Amino acid sequence: MKILKKYKCVGYDLENCILAFVKFSEDEGKLDEQDLSTIEFSKRLKEATGWRLVGASVLKGGYEAAAREMFSRGVDEARLYVNERENVGDIYSSALLMKGIVEDLGCKAIVFGERSSDTSFGCLGGYVAGLLNMNFIPFIKEVVEIKDDIIKVRTLLDGELLLVSDLPAILVPMLELFPPRPVLMRDKLEARKRRPVIVEAGERVAATCFLLRAQKPEEKKRDPVEVKSPEELLNIIMKRVGS
Repeated sequence: MKILKKYKCVGYDLENCILAFVKFSEDEGKLDEQDLSTIEFSKRLKEATGWRLVGASVLKGGYEAAAREMFSRGVDEARLYVNERENVGDIYSSALLMKGIVEDLGCKAIVFGERSSDTSFGCLGGYVAGLLNMNFIPFIKEVVEIKDDIIKVRTLLDGELLLVSDLPAILVPMLELFPPRPVLMRDKLEARKRRPVIVEAGERVAATCFLLRAQKPEEKKRDPVEVKSPEELLNIIMKRVGS
């Protein structure tokens, strides 16, 4: 069992809430398919703890459709950050913006998607954690316990590990292990009656790089591998990363 470092928030009080960052396809008004697992994982955390679930997204339009999608999937509060500026889409400026959102809301659990939540590179959650000096737990297979200021999870980092961390922490679930549940018609109808909190996005720095093209990463089955000797482990590592 590995004990992660202790982190203390400075400047704001922690609340018993879950903050989930998600990305929307503004043309279709739908949640990014890779972030369906993000919202499902966050909903399960809500059900296990009774904490308030806040959904957050940065977008340029389609606010009503985005809010309905969030509310229908179990979010208690939808916060939509309006970004109408051009050419500010690099990871650094996105991470700075999300850092400010995390500090403003002060939730104990912050959830990022494995390959989305604003970009498809898979490193945004770790970037934000670095800016905040906050515990970062990727590749979560299962939340064993979450109570008060402690979370215990199983991850698939180097094989399967049981980790214990202080909260707040940034959590990244494995997307294929948290498939979304069907949305009921009554949830869709109730979602139409609710209104999001719309906030102007904070000032971003000038972009230093731009995404020209991206394709959906190949999904691989990532079951844990049991090895019986150090030599066998070394052979697996060499096979995967090269000699």
